[in-house]
Amino acid sequence: MATGCGAVCPVPLSSQHGNQAWNLNTRLALGCIHTGIGETQANNLLTSLDVPPVSSCCYTRRERELGDVLREAAKESTKRALQEEIELAKASGDVDEKGRAKVGMARPS
Repeated sequence: MATGCGAVCPVPLSSQHGNQAWNLNTRLALGCIHTGIGETQANNLLTSLDVPPVSSCCYTRRERELGDVLREAAKESTKRALQEEIELAKASGDVDEKGRAKVGMARPS
């Protein structure tokens, strides 16, 4: 708040993307996903740092926004890993009678 006129002027502390989506909130949601904590734990941490908590609605929107991106990245990573396994199996001669690489999931013992 300005001391002279009392006007409140918002000062952005993070860049935005999309419709009023602050990058900081998206990064918070991503950090929570990576560390395995949820909204409550994140807000507890923010509060202990004297940082305003993120609303449940905002957190959920950012989490959903990230979900599609993370799912697509996981699919691509899985495809690359499978291709690498196929190439390694063929290079080591681990193929069936038709020349197909023997690649599968390990069976639990």
